[in-house]
Amino acid sequence: MDHQARFINIPSNPCPKGAMFGWLKRGDVRLRYALWREVPSDAGLRKGTVIFIPGRTEFIEKYFEVVGELQQRGYAVAALDVRGQGFSSRLITDKVKGHVESFQDYVDDLHAWMEEVVVTTCDGPYYLLGLSMGGHICLRYLHDHPERISKTVTVAAMTALKSWPLSASFGKALIGLGHQLFGPTWGMPGGARANPAATPFKLNLLTRDKRRFMRTKKIMHTEPKLIVGVPTFGWLRAAIDSMELLNEADYVRNITSPVLIVIAGEDHLIDTTHQIRVAQLLPKGKRVIISGSRHEILVETDDKRAQFWQAFDAFMSED
Repeated sequence: MDHQARFINIPSNPCPKGAMFGWLKRGDVRLRYALWREVPSDAGLRKGTVIFIPGRTEFIEKYFEVVGELQQRGYAVAALDVRGQGFSSRLITDKVKGHVESFQDYVDDLHAWMEEVVVTTCDGPYYLLGLSMGGHICLRYLHDHPERISKTVTVAAMTALKSWPLSASFGKALIGLGHQLFGPTWGMPGGARANPAATPFKLNLLTRDKRRFMRTKKIMHTEPKLIVGVPTFGWLRAAIDSMELLNEADYVRNITSPVLIVIAGEDHLIDTTHQIRVAQLLPKGKRVIISGSRHEILVETDDKRAQFWQAFDAFMSED
């Protein structure tokens, strides 16, 4: 375990106390992770460890605030930069493009990290908290490895994307054609090096909270190597293939541990009706809709975040 992995600590986004950053090597890929194994002395009874998986384009530092809130609730925290993001290895020459060959790689990485790092260094019971693409990865992980996790919370889970202006099937066909004509590492049209750090607040579709939005931009401006832009055709095809698994009722019914599906009421990216369907199919699934929230619920305004934490605390306290 290498405790010298780099992280970004700025005044407007301080790193919670007790952090330990490290690397896990997976073949040619290095995965950066962070552990907060202790909880504050005033947090009360230790409740186990929350395994935190951010969404597409995201990185551990973006959620330092959430880590601190989990610590105050008595949870240790383990957070992972998935392959191709954060300070984990980028997979193609153009390091700004978001690329992966298969979503199974994300699932296998999470399993390896759990077995080699989390369960050997952090106290159980273990809980998953996944955001958007991270929520998708968590659902896939629960299907393949149900034995480790006591409960899971997904936030705006990427179970199905919003429909294209044309049909979803036509959009899939276009992605397949682009993959065939240009190759898997070609960026989706719209700018091969689109920079989310340059998006103005008034044009963003993710949050109504300007302070938290600008905080994320400040982190990326401080360290541009954290930036991930448009997805490649390879990532898009892998995402479609993986989301089709979550369209299979039998696949979802085989996820048997308790799961809370937290849905953003005004999500411009993810199909909320499909998240509701997934929650209904899960044998121990529950759902909560945060009315008025955009996609990034944990980077939303205080009132929306308070609704999330109320639902989280109630779910985690259930027998």
